[in-house]
Amino acid sequence: MHYVWMFTTLFGLISVIYALWFFVPVIKFRFRDRMGTEPVSVVVSAHNEAENLKKLIPALFRQEHSDFQVVIINDRSTDDTAGLLWDFRQTYGDRLHVVEVPPQEWKSFRGNKKFALTLGIKAARHDRLLLTDADCLPASPRWISRMTAPLDDENIQFVLGYGRYRKHPGLLNSIIRYETLQTMAQYAGHALRGIPYMGVGRNLAYRKSFFLQNNGFDRHFHLLSGDDDLLVNRLGTKENTAVCLHPEAHTISEPKRSFRDWFRQKRRHLSASSHYRLRDKALLGLFSGATAGFWFFWVMWTVYAWDTAWPWVAFVIRNGIYHGLLWQTGRRTGEPMALFLMPLVEPLWVLSQGFIFFRNLISKPQTWH
Repeated sequence: MHYVWMFTTLFGLISVIYALWFFVPVIKFRFRDRMGTEPVSVVVSAHNEAENLKKLIPALFRQEHSDFQVVIINDRSTDDTAGLLWDFRQTYGDRLHVVEVPPQEWKSFRGNKKFALTLGIKAARHDRLLLTDADCLPASPRWISRMTAPLDDENIQFVLGYGRYRKHPGLLNSIIRYETLQTMAQYAGHALRGIPYMGVGRNLAYRKSFFLQNNGFDRHFHLLSGDDDLLVNRLGTKENTAVCLHPEAHTISEPKRSFRDWFRQKRRHLSASSHYRLRDKALLGLFSGATAGFWFFWVMWTVYAWDTAWPWVAFVIRNGIYHGLLWQTGRRTGEPMALFLMPLVEPLWVLSQGFIFFRNLISKPQTWH
């Protein structure tokens, strides 16, 4: 019994210290009211995304940025993507550039998204690149200008943005939005502390010249995922990485509607984390272990000491501080989430992460699509 409350306290303390160190810089982050004006190429890789492209492409061309092109990579789609892109070309002319991935490359690269993106990046007309996914939409007409403004500083090579998910009723939606907010608080907080470790491909900017000079995805080309996080993990530094969290600079995506689809998506995402730098794996492992450890020992403490209030005192203190900081982070960045939901959703998130981790140990995902 003595060890149960001791470990509950220890793990709770670790997660609170982690949040204080990494979430507070995001809460205090000052939005700069500046707009980028230099030419930009928006790069999107799409596989069987015709329905999403019908919404995305017009939304991109409603952007208020003065000079930009849109590069759509048709990654061997079998739906109406090719015809749709032809029609859009008639409307937008050479401002829309279409890159076709040769069908014969399928076996060679197993549907690797990095190959498709490399073709699109090489075809991009401008040095400033802004990447998003076909199932995303800009949160405002100033998305391009906001996200690329930090690149006005010649030392900045990466701009990490926020790709959030649309709110819908239901438990799965709450878990997805909780995880997305927490992940943003982590990678933005790490970057603001000078130790960037990842970005998300739904909203990420960098320079074409920097990408090519550093051989792009070559080091991790054989991996199915990691076109965003492993690139930042390998090349991001305190000096060359900025964050852009202005609500007008977000992208918004439709979340998965079934646990099966979400698990498949998360398996791809998590498969890259084992290739992070040792420092980053240690920090993230400490955070994940402390979170899981707190809930495991708290449940044990609650069972063994059901007739005392002490487990609930620990519950209130740890979650009041940790989730209070996370709630403030969401409020600051335009992603409000009910504070009372967080302690209910977090244990479910911990269980799902554990399931996905052990599932990936048994077998690896085979395609990025």
